[in-house]
Amino acid sequence: MTSVPKPLKFLRPLYPDLQTLYNTWTPSEDKSLFADILSVLAMTYSDTRPRGTLRYRLVAAEMRPADSPLADPGSWGHEYVLHLAAELGGEYILHEQEAESDDSESAKDDATKVPGTIDDLRTLAMERTVFLPQPQCGTGRD
Repeated sequence: MTSVPKPLKFLRPLYPDLQTLYNTWTPSEDKSLFADILSVLAMTYSDTRPRGTLRYRLVAAEMRPADSPLADPGSWGHEYVLHLAAELGGEYILHEQEAESDDSESAKDDATKVPGTIDDLRTLAMERTVFLPQPQCGTGRD
């Protein structure tokens, strides 16, 4: 973890306690900001729950006003957007597999379930595509 910023290194051991504290808060804009922070921290602490970054991102989006500057996933940086994209792809595949299967026992339990619908995932994916690398035309690399 040499390239991880010091605040994330410091908060990593506190992540389970922060999750517990988060669950005690009532829904508010502050709780939305807390969910954003947990979403970023989940990048370094992904061994507790799969897709924690995506889970907290969607929860924060439900509570925050649409015109908030934090609605932009790029405000947390390039690595966050890439990590979010990976989790988004994995969750989308799981949703598609569940939709195809008729077996109701294949549903995920609450511990691994990511909030939101397939439309929420598509909306987040469309927000994220703004940050995809653009081809460098005219750079002389023909």
